[in-house]
Amino acid sequence: MLAGLDGSETVLHHGVRVLRRRGPGAPQLPSDQTEFIARIGSDDLRTQFVPLGQDAFLAASFAERWSTVAEATLALYHGVKPPTLHLKEPNSAWQAESSPFVFHTAAAPWAVEPAERVAGVSAFGFGGTNFHVVLRAYTQAPPAHSLDAWPAELFTFRGRDAEAARRSVRALGDLLREGGRWRLRDYARSAARRSDRAAVRGERVWIAVVADSLADLPELLKRAAEGEHAPEAGIHAADGVAGAPGAGVSGRSDGRAGDATGKLAFLFPGQGSQRPGMLAELFVAFPELQRYLQLGARWAGIPHPPAAFGEQGKAGQLARITDTAVAQPALGMVELAAAELLASVGVRPAMAAGHSYGELVALGVAGALSSQDVITASAERAEAILARTAGGDPGTMAAVTASTEQVEEVLRLAGLGGEVVAANRNSPAQTVISGPTELVDAAVARLRDAGHSVKPLQVACAFHSPLLAGAGDAFAERLDALTVYPPVFDVWANRTTEPYPADPAGVRAGLAAQIGSPVRFAEQIESMYAAGARVFAEVGPGRVLSRLVSAVLGDRPHRTIPLDGGRSGALSGFERALREAVEQAARRCTVLLIAHRLSTVTGADQIVVLEHGRVRGTGTHRELVEADVLYRELAASQMLVGDDGEDGNDGDESGGAGAGGPVEDPVPVIQ
Repeated sequence: MLAGLDGSETVLHHGVRVLRRRGPGAPQLPSDQTEFIARIGSDDLRTQFVPLGQDAFLAASFAERWSTVAEATLALYHGVKPPTLHLKEPNSAWQAESSPFVFHTAAAPWAVEPAERVAGVSAFGFGGTNFHVVLRAYTQAPPAHSLDAWPAELFTFRGRDAEAARRSVRALGDLLREGGRWRLRDYARSAARRSDRAAVRGERVWIAVVADSLADLPELLKRAAEGEHAPEAGIHAADGVAGAPGAGVSGRSDGRAGDATGKLAFLFPGQGSQRPGMLAELFVAFPELQRYLQLGARWAGIPHPPAAFGEQGKAGQLARITDTAVAQPALGMVELAAAELLASVGVRPAMAAGHSYGELVALGVAGALSSQDVITASAERAEAILARTAGGDPGTMAAVTASTEQVEEVLRLAGLGGEVVAANRNSPAQTVISGPTELVDAAVARLRDAGHSVKPLQVACAFHSPLLAGAGDAFAERLDALTVYPPVFDVWANRTTEPYPADPAGVRAGLAAQIGSPVRFAEQIESMYAAGARVFAEVGPGRVLSRLVSAVLGDRPHRTIPLDGGRSGALSGFERALREAVEQAARRCTVLLIAHRLSTVTGADQIVVLEHGRVRGTGTHRELVEADVLYRELAASQMLVGDDGEDGNDGDESGGAGAGGPVEDPVPVIQ
């Protein structure tokens, strides 16, 4: 915070993390002031993390100045670092290497405890009257979400039969035709209340509709009421809906046909999928998830860094998050949060797996390790790997467009077998080799001579090769200090292509042995498919595993659901994953999980488990997991959507898939 405290001295207030400057006149500060600000903190305060924002427009009115105070207050409350608008290049006086100030061009999570968030606002008047405000957040429960509205809303329609569900669709259509000042989220909330009442009666979901805008909703409802099934348009009809074109037919996410009804599997990406800004939208939209970033406070700023300017700045950020010592705990924080978000709306897996490092996260989500111990083990796993390669050749890796059998034959004929190994057996057409640098270079040449396409990879070391065999022993010693529990659902191992054993000693041994063993991903997916998995959700950044699954399974019925929406954003990916979950649940929903809605979910909320309308168990999520109720006795509830089942709860109840914030006005009522 820049404040002339005695009329002459200007200081930087200790602890300030966000500074916003708006004022009348030119959009830029005078050069001497800019240079002065750029130097602030360069000595004793240079370690301060201080985002600096300056909006390039006139803000002469009282209302505009107070809007900035409101913006800072909301940033503190939601734990979101606000972006600086219209910024392409910072002022030339700003030096990235020495200035404590940074810029954000997109909203980013503020991953510290609320009481550590401090913001400053300065307003400079024409007549020399200046105002300066320093704000600090206080310790409080995080808000459930920070958005006023979602990019899309989910509408689910239940009934005793398909026709009853269609009557609910028509009722909402009638309400729309009555008009009014309602928004999309208001109609979604109204539909959710009706769906909640039906859920308590044990009625299943028959129809789900996803609408991006209020203008699109009437036509979508009309088509749904007529029995249409058009997933690409956002209209989903469950199997058995009479007259639904395509009812009973589903397929891969790319539209290939086939009956994909089956169990849900979570897949967790490994090192290589990380990138700056990964899934940042989810942490901004759902501040409750930031507790996972706080578990790894020493790395919290690296996954979601400030804006980088120029190729050098971007390369530096990428290098920091690619470092094995950072990449693994960073992926752990993000993937644990993503799994928690899906669980908070009732989407839980029947089984899980991870690619390489991701296996550790999968075990954490299955309850074998606490979230904090997952982050601790992530750091220790990375340390064990790096210690093994320190001071010598770390080795390297290369991706080959060929089957494992083809690759191993070339390596055998070249006399390289046993030293250069097929480390990642990803799909029938992709194998990654690993080993000492000089020998891998020789293998690359031989493979190319044999007609195979080969791409050397930029990696820290030769992962999953004999070079790292000793790292497993070191990691085993670290794991002995952590408490390990039996997984509450099956986690399939890269090394054996079978589920991890239920005993803690077996879990520790498997994690340690995995470091120096090949990742048999293609065989692993085949084994999971044989066990009933048909829907594979990639819970983490990127879409690599989704593509590999489809390469392994080919035309066989299955679906892949990457949580990362790619260019459309993480929120879009989450919405799509939830939509797919609702549709899949509607196919076989004989068991219903009724839980508090997204806006009120916490670890201590009560959950009621119903089977055919009869209560089977109650308690907190943790209690039910420990009692093995959710994952063993009620194995049919692999993909469910949480409802609060309360018609009269006007608290923070959200509409549809969690509408944007509480609705203060009355909502339209479907009778």
